[in-house]
Amino acid sequence: MTQSAEINPITRLQLAELHRHIPDYEANQSVTDALYASGKHLVPIVGPVGVGKTVYTEWVTRLDKAILPVNTTTNRHRKPSDPVGFKTADEGVTTEGLIEDIQNNEVVNYTVIPDTGAIYATFLDDFPGKYNVGPIVSDSVPMLRRARFEHLAPVYVVSPVEIWKGFIKKSLGDRADTISARAPEAIESLTYAQQHIEQLHFIENVGDTDSLVFGTESIIALARGDEAPTLPPEIAEQRLEEMIAYAKQLAVH
Repeated sequence: MTQSAEINPITRLQLAELHRHIPDYEANQSVTDALYASGKHLVPIVGPVGVGKTVYTEWVTRLDKAILPVNTTTNRHRKPSDPVGFKTADEGVTTEGLIEDIQNNEVVNYTVIPDTGAIYATFLDDFPGKYNVGPIVSDSVPMLRRARFEHLAPVYVVSPVEIWKGFIKKSLGDRADTISARAPEAIESLTYAQQHIEQLHFIENVGDTDSLVFGTESIIALARGDEAPTLPPEIAEQRLEEMIAYAKQLAVH
């Protein structure tokens, strides 16, 4: 993606406007009607940077072939780590086209990073199966709730803070500026979870196989509309408080 200084002023204003309207965005009726008619199930996996959202998605889709990963459409260039199903600037996605699609309420959900100009969105065909799973940012959860999925079960991943520190180092490296730049995003996500704790299903990643298996089995059950064992609210709340405190420390370094 181009640097922020290269985004023209008109586009920058459009991006800021799209970002401002994230809380009240709703896909148009043709999109929501199509979702309803298709009877799709979705487990969005939410959580702060490094906590294991992508790992859980990979485990779920590997162990249950009927559950498919959600794809993403973005105007940035493809990264080596991007799944095959991602559509990026290298496949012809343009900033202007994505902005127009969002303004016409043609996407199911989206997020915008105004500083870099990156837009991430999902269209109907980005949910390829009856059962779907994938990592998303917290500000997309309300949009997905307003869409007409047959079954929606948001899962939030937490970790003991000392273990999360190791995950962050593994994910972002040792550069303090890179880590501090992601801290506000983590704080926003964790705060959202704290404010909506009764509306989320929590799992805990402690960095071992047992927790990955337990979380994966819970996500698979939730994707199919079944009951699943998840982290008790009081433990989830404790984890969120500890993680927010640490993320705030990162933000000032």
